[in-house]
Amino acid sequence: MIEFSVADPAGIQLGEHPFWDAGNARMGWVDIFGGVLRWVGDGGFDQWPFPAPLGAAALRRDGGVIAAAGGGIHFRDANGRQDREPITGLLADGIRFNDGACDPHGSFVCGTVALNGRPGAGSLYRISPDGDVEVLETSITESNGLAWSPDGRTLYYIDSGEPTIRRYAYRSRQRPERQRDLCSAAAGIPDGLCIDGTGAIWAAIWEGASLLRISPQGELMAVVNTPVSRPTCAAFGGPGLKRLFVASAWEGLDEAARKLEPWAGHLLVCDPQVPGAGAYAFAG
Repeated sequence: MIEFSVADPAGIQLGEHPFWDAGNARMGWVDIFGGVLRWVGDGGFDQWPFPAPLGAAALRRDGGVIAAAGGGIHFRDANGRQDREPITGLLADGIRFNDGACDPHGSFVCGTVALNGRPGAGSLYRISPDGDVEVLETSITESNGLAWSPDGRTLYYIDSGEPTIRRYAYRSRQRPERQRDLCSAAAGIPDGLCIDGTGAIWAAIWEGASLLRISPQGELMAVVNTPVSRPTCAAFGGPGLKRLFVASAWEGLDEAARKLEPWAGHLLVCDPQVPGAGAYAFAG
C-alpha cells in the first residue's frame, strides 16, 4: 500500500500541474483561481503571482517559467520577473486556460475550458520557442493532461469531457494525428497525466480518489488510492525523481464533504515504488 503525506498544506480550491525544478530542488504547482505559482522545496516556500486564472506553468531551459495565465502566455526569469512581452489576445470571453506542458521539441502546449463548462468550447494550443501560436485541436470540452512517450513520438492527452486517454502520433511543427484511445476510467473523470521512467502513464482521476498506472498499450497496471477524491495531476520529483507529487482540489465539495477530506487542496507526496521521469522545458 502506498502512503501519502503533505508536501504543501495549501488548501486551495483548485491546484494543478506540479513540475520539478531540479536546479533549485523544488516543486512548482499552480493555484488556478488564485493566480499563484507555488514553490516548495529545500529552500523553503515561495510564490509568484500571475494574472488569474493561472492554467499551468512549465520550466524554461535557461531558467524561469512560461505560464498560461489570464488571457495570454507569460514569461518570467529565474527571479520571477517578466523578461519577455506576453502573448495576448488568444482567448474569447468566458474561456480560461487549463493545464499545459512542454513537448520534447521545446514548445509549450496548453489547452482551455469554458468557465461555465460548455461542451466543445475549448481548444489546444502549441506555442513555439519563437512565439508562434498554433491551434492543434478544437471542440474540446475541458483540456487537461498532457504527456509524451520517452521517445517523444507519442502524445497522451485528456479531454475531461471524455472518459478516455487519447493517443496521438506527435511531430514537431506538424498537427498531431489521433490514434487509438487508451483505457477508460471505471469511475471518476480522467484529469492530469505524467510519465514514469518505464514509459507508463499515471492518470489522476477526479472524483475517483485514485491514480491509474497504465501501460503504453492501454493495459491497467495499478490503481493507487489517494486520500482526496479530487486528485488533479501527478509529477515525479525529489532527488533522483524517486517521489511522486500529487496536486489536488476541494472545488465542488460542500462544507460537510470538506471536513471528511482535510487534505483536499494540498500538494501530496508518496513513494511510487517505480523510477520517475522528468518533464520537458521550454526552449524560448
